[in-house]
Amino acid sequence: APPAAPTGIPPPTTTFHTGTDIYTTLRNAVGDAATIELRNADGTTRRPAPADLAAIDLQTKLRATAAAVADLDPARKRAWAEGQRAAGNGIFRGGRYREALDVYLTCLVGADA
Repeated sequence: APPAAPTGIPPPTTTFHTGTDIYTTLRNAVGDAATIELRNADGTTRRPAPADLAAIDLQTKLRATAAAVADLDPARKRAWAEGQRAAGNGIFRGGRYREALDVYLTCLVGADA
């Protein structure tokens, strides 16, 4: 389990709803009628590749992290980042490397926000 956060600090591994989470929920509800398309610079659209969705999800997590810790003073941001790092270490030890990487990245953004 992630370490307890000091009062007023968002808990480590705060859950953010990503585009993939929302799309999966929608697709489960309505089936193949749910689609996502990305708009290209020339105005055409295309279905996103898995790497596109992963990049969008990571951007969402990073923005949400920055917003979650924006009002914390530097000491509390460091404490939050240390909690994230500890949570990431536990996730990594469990073999969930991609998830651990996301947690480590949010840790860095939160520490720098």
